[in-house]
Amino acid sequence: MTSISRSAVVVIAASAEGLDALIRLMHQLPARLPALIVGTVHGMDDMQLQMLVRGRLASVGASCVPAAAEDVLLVPGQILLLPASRGWGFTAWGTLGMSSEVNSKNPETGADRLFESASRIHGSSVIGVILSGRGRDGTRGMLAITEAGGIRIVQTPCEATHFGMPFHALMHDHINHSVVLDDMGQLICKLVQAPVW
Repeated sequence: MTSISRSAVVVIAASAEGLDALIRLMHQLPARLPALIVGTVHGMDDMQLQMLVRGRLASVGASCVPAAAEDVLLVPGQILLLPASRGWGFTAWGTLGMSSEVNSKNPETGADRLFESASRIHGSSVIGVILSGRGRDGTRGMLAITEAGGIRIVQTPCEATHFGMPFHALMHDHINHSVVLDDMGQLICKLVQAPVW
């Protein structure tokens, strides 16, 4: 098994309105990818995420954090999805915990909190991904990943159903890769298999 301390950490900002992008990306990632994969979804609550995981993502082995969970130890190859409004973040190597600073009125901060905590704990091992969606979810978090020496990827805005999230990330940071969705899974696999840290 891959050591958590040597695993890449892939953090993904997605949204309910850009859900097809998230589903397409999840289906591109191999089951045994040696990375910790966590996605936060703006605009979906726990119940909606559970339905998504049991339905359209059942074949990729995705899971959700149980509503009552306090700390979650991640496993390489597992895909974990979180509602942006719940305020999850990394608290230790490979461990997620609930933040006391949850702002349910501004769920956009959920992706930023996840990205910032990942970069603080995992440093240059982090690969940040922003998919189709409205608003600017993850933009501030991408800056933290940049400062930590991690890798930043956005879905090319011109192909995104809702270009707000990837557009804002591109406008506010030096993104490493702006790619079409069909190439994103292969790029992530390549980056995970050939880490530079």
